[in-house]
Amino acid sequence: MRSLKTNFRNILHLAIPIAGLASGSSAWAGVTEQVLYNFCSNHGIPLCSDGAGPIAGLFLDNDGNLYGTALNGGGNGHGGAFRLMKPASPTGAWTYDLLHSFTGYPSDGDSPRAALVGDVSNGKGELFGTTYAGGTGHTGTVFKISSSTSGVAHFVERTLHSFLNSEGAFPSARLAEDQLGYYLYGTTLNGGLYTKGTVFKVAESTNTLTAVHQFGGVVAGRRDGANPFAGVALGLTGNFFGTTNIGGGAINGPGVGLGVVYEITSDGKYHVIHEFGGLDSRGISDGANPQADLVVDVDGNLYGTTLNGGKYNRGTVFELSKVASGTWVSTVLHSFTAGPDGAGPEAGVIRDRAGNLFGTAQGTGGGVAFKLSPPGSLGCPHPVPPDPWCKTTIWTFPGRPNDGLYPHSLIADGAGNLYGTTFGGGRWGEGVVFMLTGTGFVP
Repeated sequence: MRSLKTNFRNILHLAIPIAGLASGSSAWAGVTEQVLYNFCSNHGIPLCSDGAGPIAGLFLDNDGNLYGTALNGGGNGHGGAFRLMKPASPTGAWTYDLLHSFTGYPSDGDSPRAALVGDVSNGKGELFGTTYAGGTGHTGTVFKISSSTSGVAHFVERTLHSFLNSEGAFPSARLAEDQLGYYLYGTTLNGGLYTKGTVFKVAESTNTLTAVHQFGGVVAGRRDGANPFAGVALGLTGNFFGTTNIGGGAINGPGVGLGVVYEITSDGKYHVIHEFGGLDSRGISDGANPQADLVVDVDGNLYGTTLNGGKYNRGTVFELSKVASGTWVSTVLHSFTAGPDGAGPEAGVIRDRAGNLFGTAQGTGGGVAFKLSPPGSLGCPHPVPPDPWCKTTIWTFPGRPNDGLYPHSLIADGAGNLYGTTFGGGRWGEGVVFMLTGTGFVP
């Protein structure tokens, strides 16, 4: 198989446009949204056979088509994988195809919670993903969907690995490929040697699964992470970076902690590089409980989100930078307030060519999409303390019947349009696929 890395993009309705709500910058106007698809088009009779409740981001192929997963529904009620075909004209309708309906235990996966990755052109290629449950162990699978011709009927799903609890359980995150294209790396939320989750890799040639790290949490003096909701992100030198939802310094009591950021080097060595729950480089309360993938910039800096913590304990967007001493320094770029800026971001951020960050957060009705601009940029002439960057709410999701609720990860195309899914809302209340235009994303 060809290397996937050249096809990855930093991952990650028809409603009335609203002006953005900004902190430290002028309000955004001209942002528009289009609902590309409403899930459960058969009104839930009997199973939302086209899928329901997408809880993951999307994958964009070389032709501008979108691929994703739905947690529920499908022809068998165990979730599905889908494709949205881009129309030939800007005013045309996107075409929805259900590529696979999962059947669950014992031979197939169940309840996919993660985005797909792959290499697809002209309707042909391969997609890889995970399911949270199903398989022979009831604890999730790694799967592949492939097609050698362009017709939807020729997409075939195959289970590559069924997890046993002893090797990891309940994978919840997107897979990532190594620099050479030999292995797919992922995480499991639970299971493994210490029952607190794992990092694993699957050989693309043999489908053999190998444990890379067994998370231990805080036990017997060990200050490890535990329970990773997030996957891993490939760094500049072949290393991987990820987060765990809890673990690290025992701030909430023995064996708990507020999460960590970790690094796995290209030779397989594991290091915790940041423990959440203290103060950042400016003395601002650090974030807590990250559960989304990180993004790495061209200088090796890491950007991510935390569900909780920050100045208002409503979550943060943060940056980690490596200094000359070899240590990593944390800076909270934005502390959510649960006001118009939202709260509790469950998804990560993506970064554009100008250094702006884009993401989603919950709260404020049905959730928001936002932009963060670095100080001194066109979008951030005067940051408003305590934030060193300027945050703009570029869209607020009002929910049914014309819009989604609870947005997740964004992705961008070559024209700067943003795409994503919502878990709920839409015409039938089971989620949507949406597109945002005019956001200022610089491709």
